[in-house]
Amino acid sequence: MFQFVVFGLLFSAVAINASPAGAKRPGANDVNVASEARRLVHQANWASVATISSDPANPGYPNVNLLSTADSKVGADSTGEIFFYMMGVDKVARDVRKDNKISFMFTDAQEGECNKRNDDPWSHKCARTLISGQVKRLEEGTDEHKRGLEAFLSRHPTAAHWPHIPVPDHDFYLCKLDVTDVLVFTQFGYKHTTTQEYFAGTDAVNSVHA
Repeated sequence: MFQFVVFGLLFSAVAINASPAGAKRPGANDVNVASEARRLVHQANWASVATISSDPANPGYPNVNLLSTADSKVGADSTGEIFFYMMGVDKVARDVRKDNKISFMFTDAQEGECNKRNDDPWSHKCARTLISGQVKRLEEGTDEHKRGLEAFLSRHPTAAHWPHIPVPDHDFYLCKLDVTDVLVFTQFGYKHTTTQEYFAGTDAVNSVHA
């Protein structure tokens, strides 16, 4: 019996020393999910993307790649919009032509923030967001296309030359994600937010690229 009492006291002491006095363990509810998602999207110039494979070698399986992205011009405030170029011959574009559902993963690990804190990229202390939706090809000449192109070229100046590459099937076209779901992983948990909250619910986030 004495051994059990001692063990209990030791366990309690470890638990108390593991966190500041009076502090509760942080959880997903302690995070402004919409704001965190917007921050992660805004600071990034690229993202990992997941599509449904159209490759005959592995049809129907997840396919992972990356795309350059922009949500605003350099120095501008966060918009939450995700603009990106597609190229006809690219595997992502091939998958999207068959099924235009796509998911983007943005993470603090991209910016090196997690490494600075010695946090593993897989740890929920290393914030990340999974934003899913459908690919929308933007029509040239529209205000949306103009806004997206300005944002993208501001972040990726060399992209101005991409549409003029004289190679068959290298047809570049500007796209935007029609967001349907936003999921944030952070602080030992994960939580969804609505698209309405995502686009409307944050203070301005000034660009870290200014």
